[in-house]
Amino acid sequence: MNLAAAVCFAVAALSLWSAMNFYGLMSKTGPDPYQVGRQLSRYAEAAAQAPAEGVLGYEPAEQKDGKAQALFYIARYALAPRLVTTVPGQKIVLKDEESGARLEKAGGR
Repeated sequence: MNLAAAVCFAVAALSLWSAMNFYGLMSKTGPDPYQVGRQLSRYAEAAAQAPAEGVLGYEPAEQKDGKAQALFYIARYALAPRLVTTVPGQKIVLKDEESGARLEKAGGR
């Protein structure tokens, strides 16, 4: 067997091993390891009430861990094509609380 054939065989074997490893990992974690799909229902009511386009402010729940950051990104995904931002001064604000998410006009309930 010459060197080129040995290298091709090694590349093919490593590719097959990598694919099997990847699919094994996916079967353990599932296609949605962060449960984004389950979180979308959290924002369904707000998405139905929000304007079809525009910018929404975002106020997170008081949380010490990284969950608040994850919920912010999930809210941006769930409410697309609207832009969800933490920049103050937006006319409509998404209040993301432990009990769920709701929309408020700026300055009131």
